[in-house]
Amino acid sequence: MVNEEAIRFPTEYYQLGETASLDGCFIDTVEELTDGYAVTVDSVQVLSYNEYIRMYGIDTSGVVEGLDGKSVICLGITISNSAPESKPQGGINALGVGLMLPGSATLFMIDSHLWSQAEENVREGQAGISVLPQSTYSTHIPFTAALLTEHVNDEYAPYLQNVPSGTYELRLSEVPIKKVIQIPISA
Repeated sequence: MVNEEAIRFPTEYYQLGETASLDGCFIDTVEELTDGYAVTVDSVQVLSYNEYIRMYGIDTSGVVEGLDGKSVICLGITISNSAPESKPQGGINALGVGLMLPGSATLFMIDSHLWSQAEENVREGQAGISVLPQSTYSTHIPFTAALLTEHVNDEYAPYLQNVPSGTYELRLSEVPIKKVIQIPISA
């Protein structure tokens, strides 16, 4: 039988408001250095591009006419790093963190373009999230559709595709333990 002897990793599930300690678990490589890192999803909002800019934008004049559909999943997230200051800083692979709706092709990824409009230290295309040892950081991270089914040739396509309702899974790590936070979304 195919994959009968495939390596399978255990999965730990967390709920909104619960803290997931990464304890060295990672998405792609052990070099992510997640020892001491923990993530809590404090809140969830379904917003439009313009609502996100108005609520969290550094420059709220960045609204775009017509981008008012509920296309952004905004997670209020707290990231802490309890590692000693003598340890390397490490971080979380932001490019690998995604929100999936199980049983469907729905995938939402961190929208670094939109996030950079709200956070001075975030750059478009940013690959990682790093927190200084012995500190905590709270932010509002926008996720938008990564697998487009509508308006695929439009530059604003991710902001034109509405968020479907369901219980999403925020994948924080894949190895050696999958750490997943389940997030109910009512759009």
